[in-house]
Amino acid sequence: MGDQRAGRSCSPFRYAASVSGLTQFHAAPGVIDLAWGHPDPELLPADLIAEAAAAALHRYGPDALGYGASAGPPPLLDWLRGHLARIDGRAPDAGELMITAGVSQGLVMTVTGLTQPGDAVLVPIPTYHLALSILREHPVRIVPVATDEDGPLPAAVVATADALLAEGVRPRLLYTVPTSGNPTGITVPLERRRQLVAVAAGRGTILVEDDVYRELAYDAPAPPSLWSLAAPGAVVRLGSFSKTLAPGLRLGWLTADATTVQRFVNGGLIDSGGGVAHFAAMVVAELAVSGAYEANLVRLRTVLAARRDAIVDALRTHAPELDFREPSGGYFVWLRLPDGLTARELRPVAERLGVSYLPGEVFTAGTDVGRDQLRLCFTRYAIPDLVEAARRLGATVREGRVSRA
Repeated sequence: MGDQRAGRSCSPFRYAASVSGLTQFHAAPGVIDLAWGHPDPELLPADLIAEAAAAALHRYGPDALGYGASAGPPPLLDWLRGHLARIDGRAPDAGELMITAGVSQGLVMTVTGLTQPGDAVLVPIPTYHLALSILREHPVRIVPVATDEDGPLPAAVVATADALLAEGVRPRLLYTVPTSGNPTGITVPLERRRQLVAVAAGRGTILVEDDVYRELAYDAPAPPSLWSLAAPGAVVRLGSFSKTLAPGLRLGWLTADATTVQRFVNGGLIDSGGGVAHFAAMVVAELAVSGAYEANLVRLRTVLAARRDAIVDALRTHAPELDFREPSGGYFVWLRLPDGLTARELRPVAERLGVSYLPGEVFTAGTDVGRDQLRLCFTRYAIPDLVEAARRLGATVREGRVSRA
């Protein structure tokens, strides 16, 4: 399957052209902006979702529009348990799973519910910058942990946690994206996952596993999740349909030990809302049980793998000065600049030449790491645009090197 735009001319569902300011994405005219970790709008299955919404209303009537069950609707929870068993090797028990309004809400609930003021949250550096934004809104101490090409270093986790304990600070959580991670694209190998589970448990640190890219593995299935490898209570795992269906659904899920899940389910946020995203959950349940979810996912993986291959090949051709490792899945390529160039200083040159990116320093929790690194997202644009973006980025690097000479 090639990288083709979705045809809509035969759709029975009609909708207007994009409205300015309606979505989060914006880019300067003429700039191929690879800073945004967004899907291509043409790959969002609007017609499938419309059909599933109609089916959910036909099947459940007004119950699809009322306040929902606190943990989430049983049709989606039942499907998810079987689905997670297939893609991760371990099915959560009924009490170990709940529906969330995406990973962000799951992270907020976890930090709010499982930390106390002054606790430390460990974060591998670099890490997802918007998770850092969420953590900064809580009275916790954000503490960086060193990484290598395979992810967080277990020895660094031990040393950091022990230093905090010696200060009388509880290293309560360790947030990580171990599968096709944001921003690096790294997938932590199985043995390293086992080590991380062991060292975190030994320090009383709960792992918070952002598992949003698990189903976007392009070369081979992702390794087992940290949650599936750990004892109950050691990991809170966050998943989402934002990457596999559509971010506007604001629908995700959380697996943890039954005590933690019940604590979240009984909390005021869930109780006052009658669950979260109830109608979206009913729609996704219809997609899932009909087989449309899996069919769409196969199509999505095929298109995105082709885009990954295209930008990797184009970078090697047009920007050979950049050092990077090909990601095995997810949305991102993480690159290192040559000759002391910094990504933030170079970005105005890049945008003048018609390409943009996110500088690496935004992912590093205020440390000096990442100044010579940058993140590209390859999912929003079609292959010709990605090739042109790589060409422009190569020209940017060469101009930057000449300017420093």
